[in-house]
Amino acid sequence: MLRYARDQAADMRILVADCSPTEAAVPFGALSLLIRPLRNDIEDLPDLERNALIDALSLRLTTDKNHYPIYAAFLALLSAARRPLLVCVDNAQWLDRSSAEALMFAARRLRAEGVAMLVAGRPQDDPGNTREIGLAVLRLRPLGRDASLRVIAAAARDRETHAAVAVEIARQAAGHPDALAEIVRGLDDGQLAGRGPLPDPLPSAASAGRLFGPRVTSLDAAARRAMLVAAVHGEGELGPVLSALRLARVPDSALEALENADLVSLSGHRITFSHPLVRSAAIDLARPRELREAHRVLADALQEPRLAERRAWHLAEACLAADEQVSNMLEETAEIARRRGGHAAAAQQLDRAAELSPDSGHRSRRWHLAADHARRAGRPGYAALLLDKARANGPQEPTTYADRTRGRFHLFTGGDPDQAAALLRAAADSLAAHKSPAAAPAYADAAMAAFLAGDPVRASDHAFAAMTPELAAPAGISMVSGLIVGMACLQTGHVVDGLRMLREAVAAVHERGVSTEDLEYAVFLALAHVWVGDLPAARTLTTTLVDELRTRAAFGTLPLALYGSAYAHLASGRFTTARDQASEAVELAGRTGNPLWSYFALSCLSLVEAHQGDERGCREHAAAASALRDSSDLRFPRDSHNALGLQELSLARPKAALAHLEAAHRNPRPGSAFVFHGPSGSDLVEAYVRALGAVPGELAEQVIHQSGHLDPGGDAALAWRCRGLMADDEMFTEFFEHALALHSDAGSRYDRARTEFCFGERLRRTGRRRDARRHLRQAYEAFLALGSPVWARRSADELRATGEQVRPVLDGGQEGLTPQEHRVAVIVAAGATNNEAAETLFLSPKTIEAHLCRIYRKLGIRSRAQLAARFRPGS
Repeated sequence: MLRYARDQAADMRILVADCSPTEAAVPFGALSLLIRPLRNDIEDLPDLERNALIDALSLRLTTDKNHYPIYAAFLALLSAARRPLLVCVDNAQWLDRSSAEALMFAARRLRAEGVAMLVAGRPQDDPGNTREIGLAVLRLRPLGRDASLRVIAAAARDRETHAAVAVEIARQAAGHPDALAEIVRGLDDGQLAGRGPLPDPLPSAASAGRLFGPRVTSLDAAARRAMLVAAVHGEGELGPVLSALRLARVPDSALEALENADLVSLSGHRITFSHPLVRSAAIDLARPRELREAHRVLADALQEPRLAERRAWHLAEACLAADEQVSNMLEETAEIARRRGGHAAAAQQLDRAAELSPDSGHRSRRWHLAADHARRAGRPGYAALLLDKARANGPQEPTTYADRTRGRFHLFTGGDPDQAAALLRAAADSLAAHKSPAAAPAYADAAMAAFLAGDPVRASDHAFAAMTPELAAPAGISMVSGLIVGMACLQTGHVVDGLRMLREAVAAVHERGVSTEDLEYAVFLALAHVWVGDLPAARTLTTTLVDELRTRAAFGTLPLALYGSAYAHLASGRFTTARDQASEAVELAGRTGNPLWSYFALSCLSLVEAHQGDERGCREHAAAASALRDSSDLRFPRDSHNALGLQELSLARPKAALAHLEAAHRNPRPGSAFVFHGPSGSDLVEAYVRALGAVPGELAEQVIHQSGHLDPGGDAALAWRCRGLMADDEMFTEFFEHALALHSDAGSRYDRARTEFCFGERLRRTGRRRDARRHLRQAYEAFLALGSPVWARRSADELRATGEQVRPVLDGGQEGLTPQEHRVAVIVAAGATNNEAAETLFLSPKTIEAHLCRIYRKLGIRSRAQLAARFRPGS
């Protein structure tokens, strides 16, 4: 801060004193540093004042206790300066008393002399009693989360930094800039990137030592020991610390000494530290033997069953050698952490349990289990490290467990899906041979891997294996298997059967609910509601999953849930919300290093942008998704191809659209025709009609077949729209009217608007301009409301061709907001306070406040009530 002030004061004369503890007892030591550059000006002062300052400079030090002449001389020297002065005193906690009094004397009397004075010191020290004498005091608050994350990013420079690691650094440094930078420097590349376990506390010895080291070292032996036990214990209940100290025969008065030293606070049966770096200082100053002893006495004190998790960890930290009993305890506590969603904690507990395992088989199994938890926690790099440890430190036993863990790692982190499918099928077969209950889930995993590898036939085989009666698959696995078979049927052209399977899976969800045991499949089951046209349920389920994962800070699966929610809102025609959530999914997936979730999110984002007419964004994000797909040998989903096809179609370039849409709907069976299904299938048919005037025979047959066999709803409506596009002038009216009758109020507003547009366009081109206007007007108004300016312009052009006057369509809309601003607007409009919004979006309240200022300005509103009216649910 002082350096910044000096940089801004280039046209001023600057006096600087940086105090040090070695000179804190030297009278006028700091004042001497300040006025040395003004020594030539001292000669111009009256004799009394000149002589007093010379005494202060220790040139003729006297024993006179009356320092008033020195104070007056210092004020006179400052006032006599020939140009404005800036006086900067740093580290004022080491300011000697005499200099402090001289500074305060001058500061109280400076008015119009052109002198600015800045004195910076630690908040716990105020040698000049500035509060009491009425001088302005600015207490610098700790950096907020956003600012802390920026400091971390700057300190890391080009080093990869995992999102969860950055958040933990920010938490432990508690907004102290030096500590933030020091922790980053103290972590190796693997730890910073989330590929290794983090120490507790994080390395900030220098900052902690500068701030609190002297106070810790000045404690007596009993208080030092109490400080170490408290530091090892951490903030929380005071009872365990008291019990541990009594076991170690340390008097309770030692804790009071810590409180008197302003290191801890004891209230409400809790112990808290005056600053998080107090812990770091105490632990860094301790010898290894003292640390182990502190952990041991705490473990002895934590005998209550509810404290088993903490007891196991302290026992592990007290161990010098392998100990199977402690390993077992750690594994049990990892299971407790898993049940409450703490996958990151479970991974570290199992990692430590493996290190303490004397048996190589147990060691391998625990590392594999730890890897699975690390993956779920959004730390794929750490998971890969744990898998490498398992491979290098003992036999892969049991092999089936190792294969399934490695297979799931490749499956859900964007690795090689073919390799994942092979590993998972091998594990499933072995588990089935031993009649293990884990066989069915392994088959389901193999099915999903085969599906992502672009082999829906093999995916169906694995899914049907999971549903074999002898395996007695749990209800959740049967739902997942049915889901995968349904998706595979859609990809191979068996659309009617596929939708039937998906409806059965959806019905099972309504009957049994969605299990969060395997959150990835919970998202896909929620998405199945989109594919069968139950959009309200899709939005509810995906929103619930997103909220739950936000609450748990589950970075591992949150990007996928955001993708699912974005897709559900896109299908519902809620493009702005869909874009916000897809953008956040892209950001989080990138920060957690998961290419599979990045691929899904980028594909969805490009599809949203195609609907909104954002050509540049669509192409950019579709290209990024395609690059990830090609590098990972992924084959599904094909949203990026669908996005580019829709983009070209909306811009009236149907031939260019065909190349992308054919790629998206190519049947993986050799020699098979393109597959007709869903909104992008109708885009393919429309592109053929507009580009070539006809649809290939097999594709046309699928359209006709599905129009007669699909249940009423969105997919049936799209099939009848396509029949209207393909029909001759005598039949098209009947087909389009039937399509409009099938579009439900709860379905996609966008799909209905597209049907209205195609119908109106066809009516106009057959000379029925009056009939065309009604449908084109409906389409025009719907596209405007949805925020789809390209299709609104096309509708407006068609309306003008019927003779109707239409105002020009402008790009953008009332919400020219960034995705982050829109997320803030929606959350605050729903009634959240700034603090609540900050917690939801992992931002600081100050950042929320800044976003709201920009939102109000952009939207031309002034209150939360107006914001709530603008963003009421369903908009």
